[in-house]
Parts: sequence; structure tokens; C-alpha cells
Amino acid sequence: MLFAVASVAIFFPLIGLASAAIWLAAFLLMQLCEIVAFPQGQVRDQRAAQWAFALFLANKLMFSLIAIPLAVSGEHLGVAIGMVVLAGALIHAVAASGSSRLMAGAAAGPPLIVLASLIGILLGSGGDQRSTLMLASSALLLCLAAFGAWRRVSEDMCTLNAAREASELASQAKSDFLTMISHEIRTPLNGMMGMAQSLVGDPLTPVQAERLETLITSGRGLRDLIAEVIDLGGIEAGLLEIEAVTFSLRDLVQRSIEPFEAIAKTRNLEICVSLCPGLASAYLGDPVRIRQVLHNMVANAVQLTDTGGILVSASRDVDGVRLSVCDSGPGVPDHLLAGIFDKYARLDPAIPRADGSMGLGLGLFMANQLVQRMGGSITATNRIPSGLCLTAALPLPIAEPIAARSPGPSQPRPVTGSLRVLAAEDHPVNRKVLALLLEQIDVVPTLVENGMQAVEACREGDWDIVLMDIQMPVLGGVDAARMIVEEARTAGRTAPPIVAVTANVMQHQLKIYSESGMEHCVPKPIEATTLFDVMQTSLNRSGQTGYTTA
Repeated sequence: MLFAVASVAIFFPLIGLASAAIWLAAFLLMQLCEIVAFPQGQVRDQRAAQWAFALFLANKLMFSLIAIPLAVSGEHLGVAIGMVVLAGALIHAVAASGSSRLMAGAAAGPPLIVLASLIGILLGSGGDQRSTLMLASSALLLCLAAFGAWRRVSEDMCTLNAAREASELASQAKSDFLTMISHEIRTPLNGMMGMAQSLVGDPLTPVQAERLETLITSGRGLRDLIAEVIDLGGIEAGLLEIEAVTFSLRDLVQRSIEPFEAIAKTRNLEICVSLCPGLASAYLGDPVRIRQVLHNMVANAVQLTDTGGILVSASRDVDGVRLSVCDSGPGVPDHLLAGIFDKYARLDPAIPRADGSMGLGLGLFMANQLVQRMGGSITATNRIPSGLCLTAALPLPIAEPIAARSPGPSQPRPVTGSLRVLAAEDHPVNRKVLALLLEQIDVVPTLVENGMQAVEACREGDWDIVLMDIQMPVLGGVDAARMIVEEARTAGRTAPPIVAVTANVMQHQLKIYSESGMEHCVPKPIEATTLFDVMQTSLNRSGQTGYTTA
């Protein structure tokens, strides 16, 4: 558009102001029609695509036609100027066509046709043969240059398109692999941890109880490692989403040290929490990811520290909050400090480690990646005389205070009455795990082996809650949940709350579960307390009594 206005401003003396103004007005009108009809180049259907192509072709033809009056009025000079204008049209054609032969032909066709007419005008003008030959040769060179430029652009565009498609396929393949490997590893781990948790209430000797606690703790460590690997793959594939919900930072920091209290006690380590009085009651952010960041920072401190203590603190910052974890370990040499957030960072073998290892694993790398995704930064500094201090600065806006809740008891007790629970699970070990865990709250579930059986069971009877696996034969959990909800809506009744119980717990998958009617999810391997809490939450929302706790 600017090129057209500039052409008229420069060359109108050759064709007259009136002719130039008429041509410019017609060209700008067609440009406006194209912009109004197809904003941002969006085409919805085949018919619209045909109209868009016709407008595109007409625009190129209208722009190129200015060269004819220039050639007629200006003789050899006019022909030369017309060729310059057409050269601009061909350059624009190369840029606009990309790798499409059709668009290249539509964009370059009108200028080339007009260019051929200029040669005819030149031959009919009776000018000297030398000038005519030079201008004709220039026109031919111009066509060859335009074709060569388009071919190079086309090749580059094809290469870029192929690379983009390969990248998208690789990302999808990575996502599929992560989903598969998560399911395949978590399923047997669920059986191991589920059976171990079912033994907690049994009469055990002190030695047996200690061994059982070690087994459960080791299982949780393996579960956390799997979650880190899955999250890492999600970040690299661009699948990790950051939520923005209201949460209490004070509660989050306090809970973050709970998983480490047992190991700290065995090492005589003291883990202290310091909360700045200026902290707000609630913040807006992703509490799951922030807890993961803090968990990894504390885990690193426990890994580095053999004696002394660890201080976990939270304070206000200019743009949000600062979370710090400082330990009394040997620290990190200054020349290695800059790489502490690298993947599988390794330390100096001479540095004593509490757990005997030399690498930092994925913990700090994941923490750094998550903090960056939340718009923050994380730093590491050595303390004097010894120790390492990790500080994460997060831009968390202050939110409205959360309504106070009365603290609930921690251990379940038998319910009064019968809670009707339907559990759909194809794996026999996982069915047994669910039955044993629910036995702790005196619930005997009805077990089915696939989603279709769950749908049929909901047609034939009423259920207080449905526990739904996702990957099952015949009919998967997502489709089964949709059918249960839709059939209940059609029948004019309320569908039972459906809880996803699955090893596939990436963010985009949780969104799919929620859209299908499963608002809550229990990840595998199943933690008994998590299962009971989620069941109670779902029952409360649906108006059911559920079980009580004491």
C-alpha cells in the first residue's frame, strides 16, 4: 500500500494527476475490501478461500496496470519506470507467495502479463532498436531474477515447514511416550505402595513397622522422581501449564517440610521455618508448582547437609515473594556454583555428601525451569562460614483472603451406613489395591473391569461415587465419564461424582478429565489419605454425606 502511494507521488507527472488519483483510489478500495472481508487473512471455508484468491489476484492486476499508462505517456522513460514498478510487484509476489505455486502464479502473473505488454508498446512506438533490445533484455532478466528469488524462498519455506512439522511430530511423540512410560511405571508402583499402605493398620512388630515405613518412603521417592521426569518432558514439549489460583503461602511453606521430617530426625538435622510477618494472607499463583519448587530446594539441602540445620523462609519482595532454603552443609565451590541449576549437575568429588552421591539429579534444574515458567528467578549463593542458600523470587500478586476452614482430623473412621462406590479398573492388582484401601474406611466397592461395564452399572443402579481408571479396554475412562454424565442429563437425574484414578496426570490430561465430568483426580500410585480426601471433597460437592473422620 505504501509502495503504491509512493509510486503515484513520484510518477504522476508522466500520466497526469487525475489518472494517478483514479488508479490509486481503485487500488486502495480493493485493498480495503480484502482487509474487511478477511481480517488477519482468516479464511473459514472453501467458498471464502475462492473469494480471497479472486481479491488477491485482482489486487495484483490493479497494481500492475499503472505501468501501462506510464509506458504510453512516457515513451522509453515511461517503459523503464513501468518496469521498476513491476519489479516492486514481483518482489512483493515473491514475499507473499511463500512455498505455494498457486499463490506465486497469482501474485506474479499480472505483473508478467503487463511486462509483456510493455515490450509490445515499446516495439510499436517506433523507437530505436538498441533501446528496445536493452529494455526487452532487462525485462527478461527481471523475470529470471524474480523466478530465482521465488525458488529460493520456496525452498527455504519448504524446509521451514518440514522442520516445523517434524518438531510438532517429535513433540507429540514425546508426549505420547511420556504418557505411556508414566502409565507403565506407575501401575506396578501403585500395586507395591498400595499393598504396603494396606499393612499399616495391621499388628506389626517394631522392626516390621520400620521396614514397612522404609518401603513406603522409598516408593514415594521413586514416585517423586517419576513425576520430575514427566514434568521435565512436559516442559521440553511445551505441555506444562501454569495455573493461577488463590492459596495460602504460609500453609504451603509449613507443609513443604513435612516429607523431610522423618529423614531429618534420623540425621539429627533441625529444619526450621521462618515466615515474614508482612506476608499476605493469600496469593494468586500455582500452589502445586510452587510447592514442587520448594520441595526440590529442601530436598537439595537435605542431600547436602550431614549435620546442623536447614532454614526455610518466606518473605515479601517488591513484585511478590522470596522463598529461601539455607543449609549448614559444605556449600558448593564458586567455580561450580554457576552450573548448579544445570541438568544432572555434578559437584566436586572431594565435597562430602550426606547421601554419598556426586550429582544433584533433576531437582534444582526442575526448580529453575518451573520458576522461569512462573516469571521468576532463582539464585544460589554460598553462606559464610559454610552452607548453600537457594532463593527463588516469584511475582505473585496478592489475592483475597481464603475463608477459614475448621481443621479436619487426619485418620478415617468407619462410616455409619453403606457408601455405594463403583470402581472401574482393568488391572487386577490395582483392583485389589483399591479394595484394600477402601476397606480401611469400611467401604466395599463394586469393581468392574472397563468403562463400558461402568456405564452399564450406572444405568442399572445408583452410586454415591465412581472411581474411574482412564486407560481401559473396550471403553476408556474419559469416554465412559462423558456417557455417564450425558445419560444422566438426558434422563433428568444427577450423575454421581466421578473421580479419575490414573497414572496419566499431566496438565493437559487433567484438563481433558475435567471437561469430561471428572473434576477431581487421584494420581497413581495411590496415597490412601489423598484418595479419602478427594472422595470426601467430591461427595461434599454432590451433597452426599460420605464418610466422616476422627
